[in-house]
Amino acid sequence: MKRCRLLIATMMISASASIMAIAGEWKSNENGWWYDRGDGSWPVNGWEWIDGNSDGIAECYYFNSDGYCLLNTATPDNYIVDANGAWIVNGLVQTQPVTINGNEAGAVQPVSYVGVYALADYWPKYIEWPDEYMPLGLGYPAIRIDSHLNGIIQGHYYDGSTGASLDMTCDFMELVDNNGHFSTVLPEQGYEVVLDFYLQESQGKKIIMLNKTVVKHANFELKADDFAKQELKDDYYSGIQQFIEYH
Repeated sequence: MKRCRLLIATMMISASASIMAIAGEWKSNENGWWYDRGDGSWPVNGWEWIDGNSDGIAECYYFNSDGYCLLNTATPDNYIVDANGAWIVNGLVQTQPVTINGNEAGAVQPVSYVGVYALADYWPKYIEWPDEYMPLGLGYPAIRIDSHLNGIIQGHYYDGSTGASLDMTCDFMELVDNNGHFSTVLPEQGYEVVLDFYLQESQGKKIIMLNKTVVKHANFELKADDFAKQELKDDYYSGIQQFIEYH
């Protein structure tokens, strides 16, 4: 399985109700650092955006089952945090704006998109095993969202590939902007696959729209295999696909 490269460009993402300019304080003891939210609670078992110095910019931290912040290590979901505990990508700290003095940096997304999404053309006839979220190897595209919290979305995309050169199967962990958009890039030998996701709601149904674009690079002829060269005679654009939540 190939892992998508995380985009490192700064993005305006949704401000969460749990992220405020003045929301709590960092505390420590002999076991490590934790974050007191100021309401008698603290984060555990996951990620949380925190603006610790009240500068209007939050960083993202991972807390273990005891509530202590992980430092300078890989998290259980295989992402990297620096010596201060902040999530980093290629050495760069990932940030997002927060609400300051009642001014919101982005619209709050009250709906969680955690779930399994089947391509509308196949839904729901062929998706018969929700625990497995897709019949792997049978060629039916699907998206699984494992976590959608505080502007971070994590999951897996499977395009139905059966071993062809343009295998777009990948895991992702990305920031969602205030329009419900997130993007990830899958680098390949001589080309890259750009996946643009759009979270939508229609008639009470949660929908993920996906636009795929494959772009060749200058070294395509040198590095790409014969199958890719045959499939990518021109730059490839897939158009929009609609994935509907499967129940």
